[in-house]
Amino acid sequence: MRWMLIAGTMAAMSLPIAVAAETPPRSDAGNILAVPDTHLDAGLVYHFWPGQDAQLVISSETPLRRLAVVCKRVVGYVVVPFDLEDATEPIVGGSLRIPTHLLRTGNLQLDSVIGGAPMLDASNHPEILVDLSTVRDVKQTQADPPTYTLTATLALEVKEASHTLDVPFTITLQRFTWQTLGHTPGELLTIRSTFELPLAKIGLSVPGPQFANQLADSVSVEVFLLGSTVSPAKSLDPSVSQSTRARQERYFTLLRDLDRPVEAFTLGRGLAQDLWDNANALHSLALSTITDETIRYVDLAFLDGVARRANELTEYQNPLFLNTLARVQFARAEYRQAATTADKLLERISPLPPNAQAVLRARAALYQSAAKAHQAGDWEMATGKTE
Repeated sequence: MRWMLIAGTMAAMSLPIAVAAETPPRSDAGNILAVPDTHLDAGLVYHFWPGQDAQLVISSETPLRRLAVVCKRVVGYVVVPFDLEDATEPIVGGSLRIPTHLLRTGNLQLDSVIGGAPMLDASNHPEILVDLSTVRDVKQTQADPPTYTLTATLALEVKEASHTLDVPFTITLQRFTWQTLGHTPGELLTIRSTFELPLAKIGLSVPGPQFANQLADSVSVEVFLLGSTVSPAKSLDPSVSQSTRARQERYFTLLRDLDRPVEAFTLGRGLAQDLWDNANALHSLALSTITDETIRYVDLAFLDGVARRANELTEYQNPLFLNTLARVQFARAEYRQAATTADKLLERISPLPPNAQAVLRARAALYQSAAKAHQAGDWEMATGKTE
């Protein structure tokens, strides 16, 4: 791809965009969208990588409360012209899917209100759909790295109702370097935006006077999307096939993004069988599930079996694997077993760096103190939690 500075501004004319017939569905893996031929033919696709950044931060301020709604699981892509030098706009298409139940404040009561039927109705409308319609006011403000400002017209579908928003974008393209590879593989692109959004503009309102002092009827939206020419669905682990990688991602998409745990764990059991002799992959499956705070429902018996098998394959010698097993046992209220596993991991942490040892010692201390307190009937005093 060739980049050059284009001086001046493409005035208020709207520039043509390759618009898909409808918002593309998620791929089988679920962590990317299935890019239609219209967009594949129009340019180079940059897939957004979910899970790494606060992609959406929505701030609500009232006289008595300030809230930040955060989402890290936006899935989608934009298309950059193949020959950017001769193009009149830096992006020529794109779509997003925003999982509504993962718009979280950290306050369970307010999250249930925002995701409930009066507002987003996440159980019946699991995603907000966004498509790029047109761009205008394009200006390249920097040559290296190439940076553009523009106004994007977005078509939104919220609870099956259509809306249109004009949003300011700042787009930066970053060439591949060995430094960027350490963060995300591929050629990179970022989209940043900050704008005010009245809820009525997308067909929403504060659900009743009891929430008037908790939720504002107009919010500030900050957007940060990191895109790469390398798909996040691509397997970078040579020990895991592409088809298995897709099933792993599908498991997490169902469990975390779409909040469909029964389907997720049905898939997970078959996946674990396929990975039954791959200790690292099994450990990753258990660890990623038990530590993800956005997952609401977890099959702890399933995770216990997966974590145990990973330890069996490594003969209970890997302290990181042991810590994951102890963590699952702790979550299952098996405090004595978690403490016993913690004792084993403490005997095996000497090869690890000091900072890793410190983390594992702290986790082991939690498991051990919980076991003692629970045995003494003083569980709440020791941990601040009840069973």
